[in-house]
Amino acid sequence: MSINHELYINIVVCGIALGTLARFIYLRVDYRQYPTYPQGYMTHLTLGIISAALGAFSVPALIEKQYTAVTFLALAAQQFKEVREIERASLEKMEATELVPRGAA
Repeated sequence: MSINHELYINIVVCGIALGTLARFIYLRVDYRQYPTYPQGYMTHLTLGIISAALGAFSVPALIEKQYTAVTFLALAAQQFKEVREIERASLEKMEATELVPRGAA
């Protein structure tokens, strides 16, 4: 293994670990914005792992000037936006079943 290859592996592993940890901490700190349903936690942790991996892979891609990979990462970011919109719509549908409705904030 070359030094660059080992460095890239370290960058990716650290990026995934820290990104996942940050998402887990964020879920605990800002518990009001996310549902307490188990599928809500699982969805956000899974998306956190995926987004951490995409972010971690972007650093070596930029270093190696692999702009095709960066374009793919931009496409993945668009997919995350669409997933968030779908989640927002499903939460709005669940709102009708709650005893106490949330505010408009």
